[in-house]
Amino acid sequence: MRSPLLSLPVSLAVALLAGVTTGCEVRDWPGTDDLGDTAVERTPAGALEGNVVDEAGAPVAGAHVVAAPAGVEATTDAAGHWSIARLRPADYTITVAAVGYATQTATAGPIAAGSTLQTEVTLLAATPTQGVVRAHVAGPDGSPVEGALVEATDGTTTVSGTTDSTGLAVVGGLGGLTVEVAVTDPTGRLTSYTATNVPVPDTGGVDVAASLAGLPGASAVFTGSAACLSCHADESTDFSATAHANALTSVTGAPAEAFGRGEIVEINGATATLWMDAGQPTVTLTTPGGATDSWPVSGFLGGEARGAVPWADRDGRAFPLPIAWVAPDPEQVGFKDGGWIARDSTGWLDGAGELAYVTAPDPALSAEASCFACHATGYTLEEAGDAVNMHGVTDTTARWDEAGVGCEACHGAGSEHVANPDDVTTITDPSHLDTGRANDVCGRCHGSRAGNAGTPFAWDDTHGVFKPGDVASDYGTTTYEGWANDAAKVAHAQADELQRSGHYTLGWESRCADCHSSHGGGYKADMRQSTEDNTLCLGCHTVLTFTGSADAAVAHAKHPLYLPDQLVQEDRCVGCHMPSSAAELDWDDRTGAGDLASHRFAIVPPSATLADFTTAGTDTLHAGQFQPNGCQECHAWNDWLFNGHFPGPTGDMTQRSTHELLDAAYTGMFP
Repeated sequence: MRSPLLSLPVSLAVALLAGVTTGCEVRDWPGTDDLGDTAVERTPAGALEGNVVDEAGAPVAGAHVVAAPAGVEATTDAAGHWSIARLRPADYTITVAAVGYATQTATAGPIAAGSTLQTEVTLLAATPTQGVVRAHVAGPDGSPVEGALVEATDGTTTVSGTTDSTGLAVVGGLGGLTVEVAVTDPTGRLTSYTATNVPVPDTGGVDVAASLAGLPGASAVFTGSAACLSCHADESTDFSATAHANALTSVTGAPAEAFGRGEIVEINGATATLWMDAGQPTVTLTTPGGATDSWPVSGFLGGEARGAVPWADRDGRAFPLPIAWVAPDPEQVGFKDGGWIARDSTGWLDGAGELAYVTAPDPALSAEASCFACHATGYTLEEAGDAVNMHGVTDTTARWDEAGVGCEACHGAGSEHVANPDDVTTITDPSHLDTGRANDVCGRCHGSRAGNAGTPFAWDDTHGVFKPGDVASDYGTTTYEGWANDAAKVAHAQADELQRSGHYTLGWESRCADCHSSHGGGYKADMRQSTEDNTLCLGCHTVLTFTGSADAAVAHAKHPLYLPDQLVQEDRCVGCHMPSSAAELDWDDRTGAGDLASHRFAIVPPSATLADFTTAGTDTLHAGQFQPNGCQECHAWNDWLFNGHFPGPTGDMTQRSTHELLDAAYTGMFP
C-alpha cells in the first residue's frame, strides 16, 4: 500500500484565501527549439593561467585570484598554480590577494580567441598587523569597489571602515574575536555581502574577499530565457532539459500517454479517469455515489523527467488535481516503473470518497496560492482586500511572463543587461553572492517558509516578491519540520537541511551550487559530477578514496561487501548519507522511503526508525510514518534485484521486525 503525500506538490502548502485577476491567460511554454532558435554564433573563448609566488620564488597556495572585467575567480593550488577558462578575448587585469601578503594587481592581455595566456604574479609580504580584518571588495566585473562600507562585529564590539581605491578596508581592534563581516555598497547597485564566523587572530589579521553581485534596477523588466540564451548559447541545450526549465509544461510526453489509454487512478474510494474529450486532455472524478466532475487539463506542474501534477482552470483560478505522474527511477525499486498515482485528496473528496466541494475546491488549494510562485518566472502579487492577485510583471492579463523557472528567476529581471551585455552590474550572478544569499536563491523554493503577509511563500507587502540577492528571512519565518535527527520530513526543504548539516556548520559553509548546476549538469538531479561512482563526493573528501580497495571500503563503512555477479551497487556515499526521508509525490512501502533524498547528510541508524515504532506503540507503520534509515532502501533494492534471494538482511519495511533485523545485523556500524 502506498500512502499519499499529505501536502501539495511544492513547498508552498500553507493555506491562503487568494483571488486572481479573472480571465488570466496562460503563456506558451518555451521548448528546446524556442531556446535554440535565438542562439547566435559565438567567438571562441580564451583562457588565463599562471603561478603566484613569494619574493623567494616559493609557491603561494590558497591565493585568491580575480580576473577583470570578467569577474571570474580562482584559487591557487599547492604549487601556486591557478587557471580561469572561457573568457572573452580582451585585455584583463588580475588581482591577487593572500593572507600575509600585500594585494597585487597585474595586467594580462590581450587574450586571443582559442588561446591561453600565462600570467605570473609575485607577492610581497604585508606589514605586520594586530587583530585586524582586511576586507578586499570587488565588483561583479572583478574591479575594486571604492567607498564600500565594511562593518565587523561580534555582537558587542563593532568596528567599521570604508574601502579605498584598491577595494581594501582594514578594521582593527578585533583580536581574539569571532566576527561577522558585512559589506554594503552605498550606491545600491551592488548586493550586500556577509561573511559569518570569521576568527580574528591576536597577532596579525584575517583576509575576507567579498565579490559583490550586480542588481537589476527598479525599472528592469523580464525578457525571457530566450533573450539570455541568445548570448549564453552554450547553456541552451543543457538548460532546456533541466527540471527548472520544465517546471511548467504542456500536456506532452510519457505522462500524457495515459489520456489516450483512458487510464483510471483510484483515489480514496473514488476514481480519476484520464481521457481525451474532443482532443482535450481531461480528468473526470467519479465518486462511489455516482457523482462526476470533469476537469479539462491546462498543463502540468513539472513534466516527464521528474514527475508531473496536472492542473485545470475553473472560476478564474487554477487547481492542481489530486493525482500525479511519478517518473520511473531505476535506482529505487518502489519507483522503478513510475506511473500515475493518487495524491492528497483533501478538499477534493470527503472520507466517503464523495466530492467535498460544490463548484470548485477552496481557493486556498489553488495553484496561485501554492504552486505557481515557484513554477513560473516574472509575476506580481498584489493585495486586494483579503485577496492576493497574481499577474505577469509586464502583462496584467497573464499569470506570469515565462512558464517554468527561467534564467531571470535566479538572475533577476534582465532588460538592462540585454540592452548592454557588458554591464554586469545590472544583473545578479549568484556565484558573487555570499553563501547565505546564494543559498536563498535556491531556498526561496527549496526551503520551508511562511511569508510575513500570510502567504505560503517568500512575499510580503513590504518587500514584495523575492528577488535574487535578497535575504529570505526578510520574507517570513521558517516552517521546517524534521524527523528526530533533523532530516526533513516534508518536501522542498533541502536548503533548510543543508544549513543544519555538517557541510554548513563544520567550517565549510557549503553552497547548493557546489553540488548542483541549475544550468544542467548531465547527471541525475543536475549534479555537477556523478554520485554513482562517488566522483562528486570524493572531489572534496579526498582522504576517503578507496577505489579498488574492498578492505578500505569495509573499514570506512563498517559494512560487509555483497557483490555476487557484480550487480549490487555498493559503497555509494549517498546511499548511506542521503536516505530518502521526505516525499514530493509519493511514499513507497516497499523501501519505506520517499522520493526526496535528505540533505542533512547524517547517517540514520535503524534504531532511529525503531524509536518511531515505539512512540507509535505499534509493530506496523506505513512509509511516511517513520523515519527512513540508511539501510532500508539498498536492502529492499537488492532483495528485488536478486528476486528475493539477497544474502543480506531484508524484509517488509513497514514492519518493526525488519528494522530490528537491520539494527542487529549492523551493531557497531553507526556512531
